[in-house]
Amino acid sequence: MIGADGASSRVRAAVSSATPSYTGVSFLEAWFEEMETMHPELAELVGHGSAHAADGTRGLFAQRNGDGHMRVYIMQRTSADWIASNALRPDDTKGIRALLLAEYGDWSPLLPRLITDNDGPYVDRPLFALPVPHA
Repeated sequence: MIGADGASSRVRAAVSSATPSYTGVSFLEAWFEEMETMHPELAELVGHGSAHAADGTRGLFAQRNGDGHMRVYIMQRTSADWIASNALRPDDTKGIRALLLAEYGDWSPLLPRLITDNDGPYVDRPLFALPVPHA
């Protein structure tokens, strides 16, 4: 049997009592469709691979995928419940965009578009890890 879901593995729980804890870093995933036609400036910025920018507490990581798609991870040191603590819901795309634009608005003018021009809702991905060392 192979159980490969990292800290969230149900198999790991059967062989270890270690529990994952929040790392203090959250990712918010954003998807972009049809990069060449719908988002040509961002397609040029990222190129055919990936691009990233960071300032020590915040970051953006953009990765081109197949079929003209791109995903962007918006990374920040924050509480695991940062969306709810700002009186928002995960499906409140407009509210989350406004909050993130306030947080990243001072970055180079094209970079915040990696946050605000996405096609569809965001996916909240707080990072959890097992204690170190763990075997």
